[in-house]
Amino acid sequence: MTKLAIGLLFISFFLFSCENKGGNDEILVQVFDEVLTKSELYQQLDDALTEEDSTRLAQGIIETWVKNKMLVAQAERNLTDSLKDFTKELEQEKNNLLIYAYQNEFIKQNLDTAISQSEITEYYNSNKNSFILSDYILRYNFLKIASSAENLDKYKIKKLLSSPLTEINHLKSYSSEIGATFHFSSDSTEWWYLREFLDIVPVEVYNNESFLKNQKFIDFESENFRYFVYISEYKLKDEPAPLNVVIEKIKTLILNRRKQSALKQLKIDLYQKAVRENKIKYFE
Repeated sequence: MTKLAIGLLFISFFLFSCENKGGNDEILVQVFDEVLTKSELYQQLDDALTEEDSTRLAQGIIETWVKNKMLVAQAERNLTDSLKDFTKELEQEKNNLLIYAYQNEFIKQNLDTAISQSEITEYYNSNKNSFILSDYILRYNFLKIASSAENLDKYKIKKLLSSPLTEINHLKSYSSEIGATFHFSSDSTEWWYLREFLDIVPVEVYNNESFLKNQKFIDFESENFRYFVYISEYKLKDEPAPLNVVIEKIKTLILNRRKQSALKQLKIDLYQKAVRENKIKYFE
């Protein structure tokens, strides 16, 4: 084990045997004229960690700090003054941070975040090709019951599964009566990928598109259970996604468009104001 590792282990043991973390700000390690103190180390530790994890993290922090300071010192000694001059870069970075902070504050105070349904619909209709499905999706209701169940009213089950949401309590009541479990797509935004559907409803499908186009109500048995399935809606792969599936994405896109437009207008307004006030002078 290196001297550095031994020192780190000793330091870690010393640190975590101290009950008073905020006591004195002792120096833990020094590299040339740079020092790392106990308080600086504690600021980077998480009180929720176990003593063992904290010790390991402290060792890593100290070792990284030491190596970085050694590299900085080496660079200071070996680079020319011109290579060590980052005045322009620092100024540009400061400017970028100032602009970023101001723009964020400007958007926070001025951006209209209210989006009407008509605006969402208009955006969707104008950009349907941007929301093409990569897979088959569907909405469905189903009832699952033990295969041994007798005297099932298939007509009633079919009617309940194909009923509107307002009739869901009747489905709940009937399912409880016959000891069945059920799924009902109660939310219009609740769509499932076909592969997800098949993980829950183990029906055999040989052709995805043909299955969705030709199967509205399915009744089959699998592994001691009987399934009654009603497919209320579906969309094929490579078709535009339904509006209610991408509505949140559209809202984000509309807000981003407004944001970019507002920032563009901000630059124009600031420039025009500066011109009116003779704050800009061009020299030939």
